[in-house]
Amino acid sequence: MKHKIKDKKYFFTGNSTIYAYLLIALAYIFAKHVLFYWSGWIVTAFCIAYIALAAAFMRSRGHIINREALYWLSCCIICAISYSIQDGMISVFARSLFLVLSSTYFLLLVVMKTPTKHNSEISDMLRAMLKDTFDSYFSIWKEAAAPFSAESSDERKSFFGQAFLGIVIAALLIAIVTPLLFQADLGSFAYLFDGLRGKFGSLFAIETIVACCLAVFIAPYWYGMHTSLAEQELVIKEEEQSRPLSPITVNIALGGLCVWYGIFWASQIQYVVSAVLGHLPNNAMSYSTFARRGFFELIIASAINLCAIGAVTRFSSESSIRKALIITISCYSLLFATASAAKMMLYISELGLTQLRVASSIFMLFLAICFIAVIANQIRPFRSMRFCAIAASIIIICLSVFNIDKGIVNYNTKRFLSGTIATYDMDILYNSGSAGIDGVKKVLSQNTRGDTNTYENALQYRNWIRSTTVEFQHRSLEYYSSRRKAH
Repeated sequence: MKHKIKDKKYFFTGNSTIYAYLLIALAYIFAKHVLFYWSGWIVTAFCIAYIALAAAFMRSRGHIINREALYWLSCCIICAISYSIQDGMISVFARSLFLVLSSTYFLLLVVMKTPTKHNSEISDMLRAMLKDTFDSYFSIWKEAAAPFSAESSDERKSFFGQAFLGIVIAALLIAIVTPLLFQADLGSFAYLFDGLRGKFGSLFAIETIVACCLAVFIAPYWYGMHTSLAEQELVIKEEEQSRPLSPITVNIALGGLCVWYGIFWASQIQYVVSAVLGHLPNNAMSYSTFARRGFFELIIASAINLCAIGAVTRFSSESSIRKALIITISCYSLLFATASAAKMMLYISELGLTQLRVASSIFMLFLAICFIAVIANQIRPFRSMRFCAIAASIIIICLSVFNIDKGIVNYNTKRFLSGTIATYDMDILYNSGSAGIDGVKKVLSQNTRGDTNTYENALQYRNWIRSTTVEFQHRSLEYYSSRRKAH
C-alpha cells in the first residue's frame, strides 16, 4: 500500500476550524449520552450527524463517495436508525462495535482510489485507526486555537479570542482536577460545590464533568483520523510482502494441528452422531450438561483456527501443501460448527431460547460462513476478507431490523403455554428490556396451567414496565409501545 500525500493547503484553512469545533461538540454528546448507554434516539441522531459531518469533510477535500463506500454508509445509517425503533438488548454490543468499524471503513473506502485485489482491509483499517491518527492527534487544538492566535491582525479580536481560550482551558483543567479535590476534601469544599450546583444546575453535575474530560481525548482522535485520511489518497501498489515463516514451519504446524483434530474427532464420533440424531448419548447425561459441555470451547477453537489461518496466509508463501492443510483445518472447523449447532438445537428443543443461545448461534453461523469463504479462496482466489465483512454487515443489519428479543420471548411463551417447556424463565424477560410485554400479556390472559408463581412473576414484570422511567434521550419507539401495552 502506497500513500500519495496531497497538498498541505487542505489542513488548517477555511472551514477546518468550524469542523474542529463541531467535532468537539459531537465528542461531548458522545461521551455524555452515547458511550455508556447506546440506547434511544440520541444514538441515531449522533451517528447520522457524525457520519454526515465526516462525509462532508472528505467531500470538501476532493474525495468522492464511491459505490462500495455508499453501501457501508447505508449500513451505518440503517443500524443507527434501529436504535430509535427498538432497544435490541441482544445486539447492543454487536451494533455499537459495527458502527465504529463500519464508519471507519466507510471513510477508508472514500479515500481509496483503486480497489484492492488482496485481503489488506484489516491492516488498512488498523493503520487508519491507530498509526496515522495519532500522528495528527493534537492538530485539533492548533486548528481550534487559530482564530484566537496572538498572531492575528485584529488586536481586539485577538484579545477577546485569547481571553476566551484561557477561560476554556481553565474550565477543562478544573473539570479534570475536581474529582481529585473531592477525594481530598474534608467537608467544606463539598458544601461549596453543592451550593454552586444548586444555582447552576447540571453544569456542575459529575456526569457533565466526566463527559468534558472524555471529550478532550475523543475529539482529537476523530480529528486526527479524518485529517490523516483526507490528506492522502490510498493507491494500491503491487509489491512483494514479507513472508518470514518458511514452508517447513507452516506445514509442520498445520499438519500437527490436523492430526490432533483427527484424534479428537475419532474419540467424539458417538457424541456427534447422538447430537445430530437429536437424542442423548447412553451415559445418563442431562440435556443441559450435554449441550453446554464443549459448546463454547468448540466455538473458541474455531475462532482460533480462523486467526491461525489468517496469520499463516499473511506470513508464509503459497504452496499446494499449505492449501490442502488450510482446507483440512477449515473442514474440521465446519465440523465443530455442525456439532455445536446440533447440540444447541437439542438444548433449545428441551429448554427454549435465551439471548446467549441465540447470540452464540449467530456467531457460530458467521464463523461457518468465514470458513466456507476460506475454502473457496484456496480453490479459487477472491476477496474473501471483504466477502466476510459483507456477510457480517448483513447479519448485523438483520439484528437491527428484526426484533430478536421479542421473537425470543414470543417463542418461549408459545412453548410454555403449549406445555412443551416446563418453566417460563423470567430472567429472559428482564434481559429483553421492554420487548417482552406481548409475551407477558399472553401468559396473564391464557395461563391455563394454573402456575401461580409464573402468573405473579409475569404480573411483576408488567408492573416493572409500567413504573420504569427512561431518560428522554434514551427512549425508543419500542419503549413507548410497551408502556402503552402495559397499561
